[in-house]
Amino acid sequence: MRLLTINIHSHGSDFEPELYHQKMKALAAFMKEEEIDAAAIQECSEEEDRPVVSGPLPMHWVPAGPDSRVREDNCALILAEELQGLQQEYWWTWTGAKLGYGKYNEGLAIFSRRPVTGADSFYISGVRDFSNWKTRKALAACTADGPAFLSVHMGWWNDPEENFRGQMERLQKALRERKLRPQDGSDSFLMGDFNSPAAIRGEGRDMVLDLGWRDSYEDAEIKDSGITVPGNIDGWRDGEHTGMRLDYIWTAKRHRVLQSKVVLNGISGPVLSDHFGVLAVIE
Repeated sequence: MRLLTINIHSHGSDFEPELYHQKMKALAAFMKEEEIDAAAIQECSEEEDRPVVSGPLPMHWVPAGPDSRVREDNCALILAEELQGLQQEYWWTWTGAKLGYGKYNEGLAIFSRRPVTGADSFYISGVRDFSNWKTRKALAACTADGPAFLSVHMGWWNDPEENFRGQMERLQKALRERKLRPQDGSDSFLMGDFNSPAAIRGEGRDMVLDLGWRDSYEDAEIKDSGITVPGNIDGWRDGEHTGMRLDYIWTAKRHRVLQSKVVLNGISGPVLSDHFGVLAVIE
């Protein structure tokens, strides 16, 4: 199984529609070339003032709740259209989470080659105000006779209003209710931007480990530096950051991880975001 996670930063302060569509085309081509079985995408956004799509959606759309809908320039929608054009078959789901840059609905997406039997989204932040950029959600997709895939974009460990610990505790509670955490014996993959540098002990990464999740990077037989953010980006401008591993693929069970590889970094695939992606090859 080949898993991908990336914070795609699809709509930012420098958003240009033409470059955005080129980015989605390149991501679709990468997913085809690398034969990605499941992908978790963060900051997968849409413009709030665009019309909601009223007709049928491409491939296999699975709503993550009764009010799920996508707008015409939705990142996951454009990616689904590009994948369909490449004759790649995926089940996909998306949820919006918060208002970014005052005009974009920043969300989460999951794409799976395995049929998705159900999807759900839920808050992991105490704040549930769409206009507050610290609002956070998680997205879950369950597959037929297979694993569950989870996409998250976490807050910061030391945030005085919305810290990582509180969000991770809410996430674990929600996963316990859905029987998707390690202690339930489920086969789940928790993927995303955790905003927790792997090099810092006693904070986010260590907390996730203590909760029973396994870091696929550490378990990998072949690995590289793991660095997914090479320098300062939004949220990490308080000092000089020369390289951080912020993006993870966690496994609920022990798996043989053949490889963990940083991708979409200009070496393995084009650079598409201020984050690089992570590809895990799991037996």
